[in-house]
Amino acid sequence: MVSRHRFVIYTKHETSSYYLTLSWYAIFSEIRIRALKPYTRLSAYSSQIRSGARPRAVKKGHVNHEMKNSTKIVVFDLDLEPESLSRFHVFLEGLSEPNAQIFIVLTGAYTQGYANQELISKLGQIFDCLSNSHPQAVAVPLLPWRGWDIEKLVSWPNVSEFLSLTSANKSASNQPVTWPADLEERRLLLQKELSNTSWVSGLGTKIDAESTPGIWEEDGPFKGAHGEVYLRYKDVAMGGTFDRLHSGHMLLLAVACLVTEHSLFVGITADILLQKKAYRGLLQQYNDRQSAALRYLQMVRPGMEVVFSTLKDPKEPTVAELKPDMEAIVVSEETLSGAYAINAERQLKGFSPLQVVVVPVVGAHRKDGTKLSSSDLRYSEFVSTHRGCS
Repeated sequence: MVSRHRFVIYTKHETSSYYLTLSWYAIFSEIRIRALKPYTRLSAYSSQIRSGARPRAVKKGHVNHEMKNSTKIVVFDLDLEPESLSRFHVFLEGLSEPNAQIFIVLTGAYTQGYANQELISKLGQIFDCLSNSHPQAVAVPLLPWRGWDIEKLVSWPNVSEFLSLTSANKSASNQPVTWPADLEERRLLLQKELSNTSWVSGLGTKIDAESTPGIWEEDGPFKGAHGEVYLRYKDVAMGGTFDRLHSGHMLLLAVACLVTEHSLFVGITADILLQKKAYRGLLQQYNDRQSAALRYLQMVRPGMEVVFSTLKDPKEPTVAELKPDMEAIVVSEETLSGAYAINAERQLKGFSPLQVVVVPVVGAHRKDGTKLSSSDLRYSEFVSTHRGCS
């Protein structure tokens, strides 16, 4: 039997008082917080409580525009790859900000309608390129059928530079231009660069049954007019630690956004399971890792419903195992075995198996000889912090 202990804590914030009731489940170490309202997970509030600030819930669909570095907008034509990829690499080599934020406006035939395996593969190449020189640059792939349009780009704050890698600019240099200060100038610039793409024509907003023979009315993969398989699922699961969000994490999160139609369920590893990780003293806390993942997801897919859960015990079933109507799971090539294990447990429960969406591994062969991982990033931080210390 699970033992339950209640504590009542009286706190003061400026002139207001809050009575907080904590319910501690001793066995599972699950802590929840109540502030005169239904239970809400403590992870969303813990950093604010420690600092003495008033607890505040993050609104659904909220995008945090705050960023350390300015945003660069890059128009990337997937039809010109590997030429676009080569020019993108040159652009990154000249980028001095290691944590730059880059909005990658995707165009080309692979960006029409829903996600497909070709689009996922090409995204893998882009993020693999990033992993070599800027593994922690916040690279956000943008598509018009996932909540983005020209007006959102025009009004996005703190943009400093613009670079087009489209067919119209094949002979242009890889030097970005200054982002116009005037909103109308920005709009005209984007309309010119995206004039023959789904961003302006509307061809990429949605694929419907009338225009595309073979489409399924229900959720799930379906075939387009030319036999291509599109991926779309109502509810999708994924999981990870997401410490020091890097190119590999971002690719996984981005693909999950593209294939999810309704709700994305994200399991994040609890701090207690990371005690044996290398350089664990530099590990980001759970609430910081969750916040970073949420900010990124809401940039790729504004307004998408994201449901977080805490992975605290490897022996406990995950949401993907327990939710009968879950349709798919997004994993990397390295964690494919985990998806098979989940499907085995679902079969024992009589549930339908999850469709497995596999994203490629990025940063496996970086030019410095290392493999991209959060552990290596923590090590690099440790070395840089202690350089020169006796």
